[in-house]
Amino acid sequence: MPAQLLTHAWQAVQRRKALRFHATLDRLVRKLSDGAQSIGDVVALITGIAGQTNLLALNATIEA
Repeated sequence: MPAQLLTHAWQAVQRRKALRFHATLDRLVRKLSDGAQSIGDVVALITGIAGQTNLLALNATIEA
């Protein structure tokens, strides 16, 4: 009987560790996702500026 109690206690500790690990991993993935979204926003901004710059360069070439 004491061996079963010890086994159940050990399993409970392992479940708590797994839950903590899962929560930590979830927070990390959310932070990575937020960072990726921010990078995507910057890339979109740079792409827009590059497109405008190309149009300005084309216009200057036509007028020259």
